[in-house]
Parts: sequence; structure tokens; C-alpha cells
Amino acid sequence: MKRILLFLLCFSLIAAPSYAMREIGYDDQIHIAQNGIEAETAAYMGIQSGLTTAQIMAVNDNIKAIKYSTGVTLSSLTAKFSTVAPTFVTQISQDLRWLAILNATVPITATWSDGTNTLAMYPVAAGTGETTPTDLLSGWDFTAIWTNQGAATISDSNTFVTVAAGGIGRTIATLGANKLYKLIISSQANCSPRITSTPTTFFSPNATSYATLRSANMLFYLRNAAAGTTDVTVMQLYQVLTPSTSGFTASDLVGASFNPDVATYTLNIVRR
Repeated sequence: MKRILLFLLCFSLIAAPSYAMREIGYDDQIHIAQNGIEAETAAYMGIQSGLTTAQIMAVNDNIKAIKYSTGVTLSSLTAKFSTVAPTFVTQISQDLRWLAILNATVPITATWSDGTNTLAMYPVAAGTGETTPTDLLSGWDFTAIWTNQGAATISDSNTFVTVAAGGIGRTIATLGANKLYKLIISSQANCSPRITSTPTTFFSPNATSYATLRSANMLFYLRNAAAGTTDVTVMQLYQVLTPSTSGFTASDLVGASFNPDVATYTLNIVRR
């Protein structure tokens, strides 16, 4: 019996792309052999370790629904987008690298919905990790380049004071529309970091956060909602160039007015 089950498992993996396979427990082998597994699922298992039987079969069921039926819809996903070259989806709340693996054998369309508008794309390659090579605020000093954007006075290299709502800002010539940025900031007061695009691109205060710049603007702005003193201890801004290990690169993006910064998305995947 063991030989038959192992033969069925091995036969199902023959057509899989060449990924290094992880060890699979014997109970998983039995379940997989009894229920059947798609080659793309096997390939995904090769790049994602620690999957339970339930997780393997959930991915396998989704792949089968896309290949042989009307597709699948995934709800309440969080994700971040770079919608200009390089184009990709990153920081997804589910590991969706299997979409790129599937697209290599069965062409698919993945369509994201922000609740109002959609963004369709073809998954191209599984993400292998984010790259953020250049700190766009390297060597920042409020006494150089930074200017008053309303009701603010610069006190020293890392401190500014506001007498009402307002703050300070500086231009960054390399900022570009539809690119994804990552901000790491720590400050004494709860200042709101943003890029004054249309609409304004907001980052989270005192946190690491991501945002997609939706129109070209070069002004990076630290704003206080009221009078106060702000001491900034850490501030780094990067353009993200590649997707995380839950995301994928994408091509042929189509979608007008799609919002890349809403709380959650719905994703519909169909065979094309």
C-alpha cells in the first residue's frame, strides 16, 4: 500500500516546474495521494515550507477551480502595489506566489477590486524578497533643505516646533507616480508623514508603513495636527523594487482609478 501511495505522489509531481522539494510527512503523502494534487501545487510546496495538509489542499482546490471551473474569489486581502515598472504586488496577507507558478502553465488573469474600481494583471514570477537599495532621506538634517510648510519653526537637526496645525517639508526629486515607497519613522510627537500628491499619500506615524504615490509630486511633508514639538529619531524612505515572499511580479496591468492604498481588497482569479 505504501508503495502505491508513494508512486501516485511521485507521478503527480513529474510535470511540476523544477523547484527544490521539501520533506513531506507520510500522513500528508497519504492524504495527497488519495485526493490528487496538481503539478502547480507540488511546485508551490517546493518554495513554501511548513505547509499543513489543509493548507496544501486549499491551494490545490483553488488551482483546480481556476484550471477546470469558473475560477476563485479571495476576500479581505491586504496588499501593496507598484503599478509602474517594476510592477508587482507585495505584503499580501496570504502567500499568493502560487499564482505565478500557475500562470506559467495555465495563463490566468488576477483582478483586484478596491470596492469601486479594479486592477487586472498577469502574475509573472513568485516574489523572493523585497529590495530597498537606496534611502531617499539619507543624512537628513532639518536645518538643511527642509522648509516651513506652515506654522512651524525648525529648532535643530531633528526637531521642529509648530504653533498650530502645520509642519516642515523637503523635495525629493526621485519620487515618481505609481511607485511603492516604504517609510520607517520614529518621533516623539505623533506627526503625520505624507507626500503631498493628488490625492495625498499618507504613511503611518511612528511605524514602518507602505504607500503608493498616485501622482507625481516631490514634496515629503511632516505635519502636526496642532501646536507641539516634534523630535524625530529615525527616518528612512525607500522605493520598494521587488515583491516580498508572499507576492509576485506582474505584467499587463489594466485598471483606471484603482486605489492602491485601501484597507482590504477582493481578488478574482480566472483562466484566460
